[in-house]
Amino acid sequence: MVWACFSGANVDPMIVCNTESVTVDRYIEILNNGAVTFIDELLTAPEDSDMIKVATPDSYLFMHDNAPCHTAIKVTQYLKKRHLQIMKWPAQLPDLNPIENLSMDFKETFYKRLIQERIKPSTRSEIMKRCEELLIAV
Repeated sequence: MVWACFSGANVDPMIVCNTESVTVDRYIEILNNGAVTFIDELLTAPEDSDMIKVATPDSYLFMHDNAPCHTAIKVTQYLKKRHLQIMKWPAQLPDLNPIENLSMDFKETFYKRLIQERIKPSTRSEIMKRCEELLIAV
């Protein structure tokens, strides 16, 4: 499983989750290393730029599905503390989530690379290694 986020301006590097399930604490860690860092970078104007950033940390709307670790009280409190507003998202509609398109592109690229390089990973750790290599290359 991988986690990723994007905005209209940028795509954040994916985070590879080395376990089958994500706990509340692991999800907060992912959010901290992923979404929060990503937004902080989006809000920081390049040093050599004369751009003026008008976005604020409150101007982003964060979207995730209704997985139990996403809706846990501890996660909700963390997101409020970080001023990340959550988009209301109907349960059981993950196919409408725009990240699904990015996920499909990644999977397609991943499998094409395995075929091109004639690689047949047989263990979970081999698959994770190949996934991380592709993330670095992207």
